[in-house]
This record gives sequence, structure tokens and C-alpha cells, in this order.
Amino acid sequence: MDQKKAIIIFAAFALLAAGVFIFFFLQRGDDRLVASGTIEATEVTVSSKVSGRVVNVMVDEGDRVSEGDLLVKIETKELAAALKSAQAKYSLAKDDYERSRKLYADKMISPQQFETVRSAFEVASAGLEMARIQYEN
Repeated sequence: MDQKKAIIIFAAFALLAAGVFIFFFLQRGDDRLVASGTIEATEVTVSSKVSGRVVNVMVDEGDRVSEGDLLVKIETKELAAALKSAQAKYSLAKDDYERSRKLYADKMISPQQFETVRSAFEVASAGLEMARIQYEN
């Protein structure tokens, strides 16, 4: 009989302990685990708006950086060449547009021909702006 009483007392104690634990767990009202400590990020993905060869890394591993900080310098030879090309295309398209505008005013070319030249000028203008932005950033 003593062994049965011990089992019953142990079972009652275990149920009481489980009940107290469940009561306090449910009292919190959420399922979050609360702990204190330090979280260390081990991997961060960084990307660039333009492609190119990295020529200089401006920060060391573990340095604190903020949004907008210069992290690396990228070789600008390709960007400079793209800007020069865009400037040449813009200059040619602008000259063609100016000539076509005069010809259109004199009714020497059709509205369709004029719109084609005007559209090419707008595309060249946008291309130049994009090349400038990429070069400057």
C-alpha cells in the first residue's frame, strides 16, 4: 500500500506542477519566448545600382555603417565610355530633330517622319540622363 500511496502522491504533485506551469504560461497572453542576449548578423547581402570592378573597399569587416555611406569605389572607365557614347547619340539626335523640325514646318517631311525623329531624340535624351546618373553615383 505504501508504494501505491507514493505513486498517487507523486502523480498528484506532477499534475499540480503541470497545472501551475500551464496557468502561468497562459497568463502571459502570447506565445513569445522572452530572453536577453546579443544577436550577431553573420551575413548581409549588399548590391550596387551599377555593375563594375571594385577598385577600393572603404570599410573593414565589423565597421558600423549607415545608409548612404560609401562602401566601395567602382572602376568608372566603362561608365565614362557609356556617358561619352550617350552624349554623342544625344548630340546626333538633337541635330536630326532640329533639322526635321524645320523640314516639318515647311511641310517637306510627313508627320510620321517627324514623330520618328522626335521619338529618337527623346530616347537619346533619356539615355544621356541615365548614363549621367550612373556615372555620378
